[in-house]
Amino acid sequence: SQKIKDRSGDITLSYIRYPALKNPETATTLIFISGGPGQLNYLHSPYLMKLRDQYSLVFYDSRGTGKSVLNLEDAQNLAVINTENGVRDLDAVINAVSPKRPVFLWGHSYGGIVAKAYSALHPHNV
Repeated sequence: SQKIKDRSGDITLSYIRYPALKNPETATTLIFISGGPGQLNYLHSPYLMKLRDQYSLVFYDSRGTGKSVLNLEDAQNLAVINTENGVRDLDAVINAVSPKRPVFLWGHSYGGIVAKAYSALHPHNV
């Protein structure tokens, strides 16, 4: 997995990127957003991995889950796990994996709310 900081630098996010099998340089990136909030991104299903034929796939651990750990102060205040920060975190992931090209978003459960909120604020990125 790879690690990035969000724009404010207050959280380190972890993600895994699987390049497309065909034309990885030009393939659209498909980012999976887990449910929760705070649910691990367990969507590494063999069925979804078949999408690698056409898309580069990105799975990231949302704030406070998996390898995206909170600092001690935030861990004591779980109110930081919210939609606003979910959008900030998603923006950091998108800027790391596809800074110049729009991406597709696939949100599971609460991840769909984050995807919708992000799309409303950043329509040029999706």
